[in-house]
Amino acid sequence: MTDPQDGKQPVSRPAHPGRNASHSGDSHSVWVPASGRCRIAAAPCFLPESGPGSPAQRTQWQILLLSLAALGLLALCRVTPEGDGITLLFAPGRPLPETCLTHRWTGLRCPGCGLTRSSSLVLQGQISQSLELHRCGWIAVLLLICQIPWRIWWIQVRQPSGSRLRQQVDQWSLALFAALLLCSRLWDAVVLD
Repeated sequence: MTDPQDGKQPVSRPAHPGRNASHSGDSHSVWVPASGRCRIAAAPCFLPESGPGSPAQRTQWQILLLSLAALGLLALCRVTPEGDGITLLFAPGRPLPETCLTHRWTGLRCPGCGLTRSSSLVLQGQISQSLELHRCGWIAVLLLICQIPWRIWWIQVRQPSGSRLRQQVDQWSLALFAALLLCSRLWDAVVLD
C-alpha cells in the first residue's frame, strides 16, 4: 500500500513505545516523505495512564501489596502483657523497639500513639482492649481491609476517566482518618488527662 499523495511506502511501528507491534496487537503507519519529516496516518487514541503497566496501575498494585503486607504484619504482632510494646508471634520474648519518634524524643503522645497495638488487637478479636489503647484502631484495620477490593477493582477497570474519582476518594479517606486521629488525641488530652 502506498500513500496516494507521494507514493511512499508505510513503515509499521508499535503504537506503544517499547513494545513490539505484534505483541500489542495494534500498530499504525508512519509515512516517510522525501523531506525527511514523518506524518502519522490513522494513529490510535492512546491514554498512557490507562494501559497495563502504566504508572497509575503500578501505583494501585503497590498500594494493594502494601496493604496486604501491613495486614500480615499486624496479624503477626502481639501486644506485651504490660500493653506498652509489641512482640512478634514467633519471638514473644523480644519486644520491638518503640517506633514513635515524638514519644521517644519528647515523652508526649502523638495522635497515632497506640494505633499499631490497637490494630493488632482488633485482628486478634480483642476489641475492648483495642479501644482502651486507641479508639481508631478498628478504623485503621477497616481502611486496610477496604484497600484490597478497592485497589483490585481499579486495577481491573483501567479507566482514566475514573482516576479523578479514585484520587478524591483516596484523599478524602486519608484526610478523614487524620482528622479522626487528631480528634481522638484531643479527646484524650482534654477529657482523660
